[in-house]
Amino acid sequence: MAYEDCTYHGVQDGPESDSSDAEEWQPARVPVEKPEFGPTERQDVTVLRELTEPETGGFGWGYNGGGTSAAAAPILADALDLGDPDTCGIGYAAYPEDELHA
Repeated sequence: MAYEDCTYHGVQDGPESDSSDAEEWQPARVPVEKPEFGPTERQDVTVLRELTEPETGGFGWGYNGGGTSAAAAPILADALDLGDPDTCGIGYAAYPEDELHA
């Protein structure tokens, strides 16, 4: 794969919503976008693709928990063009449950 400059944009509550809105909660998404001029420019963004949420759990960030790993693995696999994160061995689901604590 040729190098492609892109931005991974995590959207927690759905498009154009605020957690205080009365709108129905939507699953987190990670669109891969073509960067615009400037670090905060967000008008007419071109979405190149959207990463698929793993079946084992949803994306999340900003806390300690499985959601951060669920988001990190597909982002890393996409950035390095590794394909499916579980198939290449870095996916959150690729690691077995700790049987000592089950």
